[in-house]
Amino acid sequence: MRARLININSGHNKEMLEKCSALGDYSLLVSLIREYLDNAMLSAVSDSDEAMAMALSFAWKELPDGWVKSYILQNRSEVVDMLLTEYNETEARESVYKAGDAHGKQEMLVSVLTTLMRVDSLTLEQAMDKLEVPEADRVNIRKAFEKQ
Repeated sequence: MRARLININSGHNKEMLEKCSALGDYSLLVSLIREYLDNAMLSAVSDSDEAMAMALSFAWKELPDGWVKSYILQNRSEVVDMLLTEYNETEARESVYKAGDAHGKQEMLVSVLTTLMRVDSLTLEQAMDKLEVPEADRVNIRKAFEKQ
């Protein structure tokens, strides 16, 4: 089974993001939230829920009026929960690999890499770099991806 991943991060697939304003606004929202979370002021906030809520508040103000902005206004707490869940799951998956478990390592790693590729719009090589996959494991992982 193969899936086609389309990068909707800021600066990618501009034509598609322009044709679908909701997708374009969502892409902008994610980009702004990442920018605010990297900001020194928010990175000093110890509570990740509070930092995410603040980032969403700042980002929301910069979004153009439209479906995404009104959805956030109506469903703010659910949006914060969704963003935190996605953010925390990615961190958890990275730490699971780093902690290491010999049994089922490759299957688990392929699953984590697939998720990272989807969530962070990475290539296989970039995802393996992010997880610091040893070169010795990369050959088998590439083969596993070719079989999918």
